[in-house]
Amino acid sequence: MGNKVMPSQADTSAPVVLDSLEGRLDLKGYPTPYSDVVALMVPLTSRTRGMVDAGFLAAMKTGAVLVNVARGPVVDTDALVAELRSGRLRAALDVTDPEPLPPEHALWTAPGVILTPHVGGSTQEAQEEIGHLTPEAMTEVAELLKLDPGYVSGVATFYSLFRMEPVGEHHFAVCTNLPCTLRGAVEICDHIRRRIGVSQFNEVSADGRFSIEDVECLGACEYAPMMRYQHRYHYDLTPEKVDALIDTAREEVHGD
Repeated sequence: MGNKVMPSQADTSAPVVLDSLEGRLDLKGYPTPYSDVVALMVPLTSRTRGMVDAGFLAAMKTGAVLVNVARGPVVDTDALVAELRSGRLRAALDVTDPEPLPPEHALWTAPGVILTPHVGGSTQEAQEEIGHLTPEAMTEVAELLKLDPGYVSGVATFYSLFRMEPVGEHHFAVCTNLPCTLRGAVEICDHIRRRIGVSQFNEVSADGRFSIEDVECLGACEYAPMMRYQHRYHYDLTPEKVDALIDTAREEVHGD
């Protein structure tokens, strides 16, 4: 597409050159002054906390966009607000410091910034309303947020929390990555399918209430096997724990 990708890392002590990408760092790890977009994807450690400080921001190209999908404290918020207010930089922040932002925080009123609630987009409400994301719903979200529809679609298809097809009201997302599989995730999936009356993943039960999918790592390997159910993580799964959740859901159904 005619764009150059330039790698960057924090606390580097020497220039890094990737010939295939024609990229180079300076000695401090600051972004090159011709980068249109600087995307942060680093863990929060003692070395990366405050990495994007006033000096880092000052080294960015005028009109550039800072994208933070890492952790809020990686960025010096006060320094970023100052740059936004000056109109020199723009930002798209999926994470902030502090998080959540207080109602009176300066980021809410700063110009040139897009804030998303740590999920990369604001399509969750549309999904909650209709059960899954349709092209029409994503277009409406894009119009409300003044975003390109392709951006909203990209967010929705990237994050597994967003669904493009209908699912049950009670949806089980069971991690089947290696640690969970070694500790019985496959057996848990088989048990759930039997209990809710489906034969395969992403099939909705006859009453429309239940469905199950297998997902990649959910970041809680020490609690394997685990799953995401009704927006909460459930750890150290056993057939008995799963049965209790299903029985509770069915009791709610009968009480409708």
